[in-house]
Amino acid sequence: MPVLSAYPPPGESAQDLATERVLFAGGMLVMLGYGFYVSLTGACVYLMLFSSPRRPSWFIIAYIVVLSIGATLFTGTNWQWSQNLFIENRGYPGGPSQYFVDVFDDWVNTFSNAVMFFNSIVVDSLMLWRTYLIYDYRKRVIVIPVLWLMGTTVLSVLTLIQTATPNSNPYQAVQFVIPYFGSSIALNLAMTLMIAGRLIYIRKRLSGPLGGSSPYLSLASMLIESSALYSITGIITIVAFASGSDAAVFMVPILGEVMCIAPMLILLRVGFGSAYTRSRARWNSSAYVSSVSDMRGQHSMQDSVARPAPIFLRQLSTSGPSSDALMSANASQANLHYKFPPPPPREHTIKRKKSDPQLLRG
Repeated sequence: MPVLSAYPPPGESAQDLATERVLFAGGMLVMLGYGFYVSLTGACVYLMLFSSPRRPSWFIIAYIVVLSIGATLFTGTNWQWSQNLFIENRGYPGGPSQYFVDVFDDWVNTFSNAVMFFNSIVVDSLMLWRTYLIYDYRKRVIVIPVLWLMGTTVLSVLTLIQTATPNSNPYQAVQFVIPYFGSSIALNLAMTLMIAGRLIYIRKRLSGPLGGSSPYLSLASMLIESSALYSITGIITIVAFASGSDAAVFMVPILGEVMCIAPMLILLRVGFGSAYTRSRARWNSSAYVSSVSDMRGQHSMQDSVARPAPIFLRQLSTSGPSSDALMSANASQANLHYKFPPPPPREHTIKRKKSDPQLLRG
């Protein structure tokens, strides 16, 4: 049985109330997402500054600071926009839902959209860097994504101009909104598939040397490294926009927070030392090359054992080594097992205090 309001707002239809509920729910989830983002950011900074024996990467820390400023501004402007809707202008004719449509070009909402577009560029840049890293720094792999990102940036500027135009509303701004979100989400989805496909390829290639398991080639790590959370949320958002559903109003602020959370999950793995890094890429390549060389060597030695001894060996004097001795030596060498190089050290270890008795005994 639906719950009916005893004091419904005058002049508002059931559709207006449904839109207001969606707006309110979106604002609440933005606050929840921002709290989760702050927790992840604090953990990342702590791991990189205090739990790693190596020098911290100030570039990554600067990236975290820039993204944190953007996430905070986005959350703060959404807070102010919700306050304008439900408190400051509650008596607007038609209620908050009508105010949302009529005053969509308000500076608070425009600034919030601008910050979200900026955050999207920052997040896509990290995905571009991860793609470049996981593909062993091959520049030709990221040529199309770089051009794609430039085109998406142009669309974001056009979208911002259209939404900031006086008397514009979210339902009339679909001329650039849908192409922008479609391009941005498609770019992220493409890089997601590229990263996931590359990790699956590496996992299959190293299934022998690594014994079929690796902490950075598991399913969970692939989902995090490829930023699948952002891609899935983006697909839901673009479907809501294309269908003209009120869920688009609900999904856009959530997408603004999810796009900031996804890179923090990647950087958290970097802080824990379980992310795919340059040292791991080099070790993977060396292990694979060594395993292939050893397998080829074993096959060649086995072939030499299976073939009969050449004529000149059978004509050697009895004082020298016989062909049977030579073949037995080759057979013994063929049974040797190759020892792979030890895995690279984890990106961080917990520092021990000087008073640790194990450290004193060492």
